[in-house]
Amino acid sequence: MQKQNILKQYGAQDLAVPQEFMPWMRSNHAGETGAVWIYKGAACAFWSKTIREMAKQHGKVEQQHLIVMASLVPKNQRSRLLLLWRIMGFGLGFVPSLFGYSAFCITIKAVETFVEQHYKQQIYVKRLQNGAIERLVQRVFWDRLGQIELSQRRLVRGGARDRDFDHTGRSDGEICAD
Repeated sequence: MQKQNILKQYGAQDLAVPQEFMPWMRSNHAGETGAVWIYKGAACAFWSKTIREMAKQHGKVEQQHLIVMASLVPKNQRSRLLLLWRIMGFGLGFVPSLFGYSAFCITIKAVETFVEQHYKQQIYVKRLQNGAIERLVQRVFWDRLGQIELSQRRLVRGGARDRDFDHTGRSDGEICAD
């Protein structure tokens, strides 16, 4: 999906962030950077098609979130620790994958739950008081809830055994939805 289409889909085209919200958006940008790299790390799990497919699916959503946040935070106002976020994100995706599908799902659920709280705080506690920005953060928040739910269903359905579902001809997401 092209950048402009993603920005339009999230209502982020030509959206200017007031300076008072910039610390939150900078944090969101850093977090989305880390999230993209979590799934890049997991995508290296050559021994598990299931983990790779999950990483591909979730990674697409995270990449969209990063495109949105990158459009909102000028380069000179982004975190100076982005390299660290990338390294730590990669490790957080790759290391649990070494221990199998269950460990990976547990990690993703924990990360997404933390991020859910982060976005909830922006929406409900800080009350962004800017309709367009609040709607955008809510959209990202709801995407997160979907990922938490999917990770939980995957853990319950297939986490006890690290197996690939490719023999059924259906994707992991389709199996989890059954």
